[in-house]
Amino acid sequence: MGSEEHEKRLDLLYSARLLDGTGVLVYVLLEHKGWVDRGIARQLFRYILRILEGRDRNRRAPCVVIPLVL
Repeated sequence: MGSEEHEKRLDLLYSARLLDGTGVLVYVLLEHKGWVDRGIARQLFRYILRILEGRDRNRRAPCVVIPLVL
């Protein structure tokens, strides 16, 4: 089995309200690394782009993406 088969999705999508009452979607992108990965910024950028393109393609509201590396 490849490592991708063991992968589990831990990403979360939250909805919140700003002080002025405007609704906003916040997508928390969680990435676990057990080692120093010098390419993590590029990897996260690709993930964020896929998230936003997918939401656009499916005509869903845009969201704020917060990447966290553990």
